[in-house]
Amino acid sequence: MQQTINERLKILIGALNISARAFSAQLEVPESNTRNYLDKSTKLNSDYLERIALHFKSVNLSWLITGEGPIFTGEAPQITNTTTRIKKVSGGAVNSGTGNQVITLEACQQELELTKRTAADLQKENEFLRAQLDTKDALIASKEETIELLKAAFNRPN
Repeated sequence: MQQTINERLKILIGALNISARAFSAQLEVPESNTRNYLDKSTKLNSDYLERIALHFKSVNLSWLITGEGPIFTGEAPQITNTTTRIKKVSGGAVNSGTGNQVITLEACQQELELTKRTAADLQKENEFLRAQLDTKDALIASKEETIELLKAAFNRPN
């Protein structure tokens, strides 16, 4: 069975040896976009694919889209640490220690709210999956009990 583009994206991120968060930071997209592609099987859009092509030039897009060929056209790219030091600048904004990128306090707060909502959604999904596991365990126990009763009814040892 051939892998989906979402599964290949997971493989790519693993091959780059970075987290989904770091991958998103490299592409300059919200982590929630990448999480939707990885966890919810949302189909990758063309803008996202374009960002991958522009930022990771050695990624074989043909492989990512179709599954054919090698992951990389050459050597895997070396990913630099994306952690930056942040210092306050005027107007409630912060300036990262690398480049001229300015991040507003409002953007940070929006990202925090998005992260909180994502965490809440993941918690709900986790609870739902735990309930499904409990249901599965109960069904298995019930089936095993039924099998034992049927064996006893027909006098079969095993």
